[in-house]
Amino acid sequence: MRALRQGKVPDYSFNAEHEAEIVLHTPLLIPDDYLPDVHARLTLYKRIASATTPAALRELQVEMIDRFGLLPQPTRDLFAAPS
Repeated sequence: MRALRQGKVPDYSFNAEHEAEIVLHTPLLIPDDYLPDVHARLTLYKRIASATTPAALRELQVEMIDRFGLLPQPTRDLFAAPS
């Protein structure tokens, strides 16, 4: 996420000796039943990834609630996930 927020292409190569896996057991997403328009969802994912401050993320949450209604749990979890 950090590389994406800085406008860089993330390096997906990894050294097997330093591999880490995080299992959250919860989806972190904008469900299609909340926002059916794929383009709008992708645009919001990009804006979330580009947010550089907690205040910017909060503004996006408020905007989404205003435009689409209360955030579903997977979307609230997306905003709460560490970057």
